Amino acid sequence: MPIDPTQSTSTGASPSPDVLVTMSLHVLASLAMALVIAWTYRATHRRDTTYAPTFTTTLVLLAVLITVVTQVIGDSVARAFSLVGALSIVRFRTVVADTRDTAFVIFAVVIGMAAGTGHLSTALIGLAGGCLTAALMYSLTKDSTVAEGAWKLVIRIALGSQSTEKLEAALKESVDAFAETGSSTSRQGAAMDLTYEVRLRTSTRAAEVVSTLNRLEGVVSVSLDRV
Repeated sequence: MPIDPTQSTSTGASPSPDVLVTMSLHVLASLAMALVIAWTYRATHRRDTTYAPTFTTTLVLLAVLITVVTQVIGDSVARAFSLVGALSIVRFRTVVADTRDTAFVIFAVVIGMAAGTGHLSTALIGLAGGCLTAALMYSLTKDSTVAEGAWKLVIRIALGSQSTEKLEAALKESVDAFAETGSSTSRQGAAMDLTYEVRLRTSTRAAEVVSTLNRLEGVVSVSLDRV
């Protein structure tokens, strides 16, 4: 008869050696699958300003911790509510820049829960399905936006200038692709900073782009940095 580690953790009794081995295997399985999730996230993510290398570590830790928590809770409703109350003390204030990151967080949580409850076959099927979907969507959309090799372009223009249309026209001529990612005022409201993600043409140098944009009327300064 298969061993259910949640039974021992829910009753509070000391788990037998067989149960300890089973629990350890669930954690190791969760770790292995979390590493696959992290690798998939890294392989299918465009290296733009939303990419955070430490997020892969978060995915692995999250899956493993969810596996452990699931085994601690077991079938105890009281213990589940106690853990929810304890975890509610934590406040996460980091804003997720890409909604795709949220999907990978849920992905890691689901895999961790499946491994923690011993549904390893379900976890493996979900892992394969999620990774294949991420790879498929990446291959279908990788050419639709600024992809790998992106640069961060910040252009400061005088507030009230009518150079926005000329600026975008110059960008179309100077770079291979661009996407506006934000805007803000500066110099106590006397100027505005426009932020873009751009991909340079193979034959274009960064200095040439900066020089071209800096000659436009109304442009105060131009900053171009590799992401």
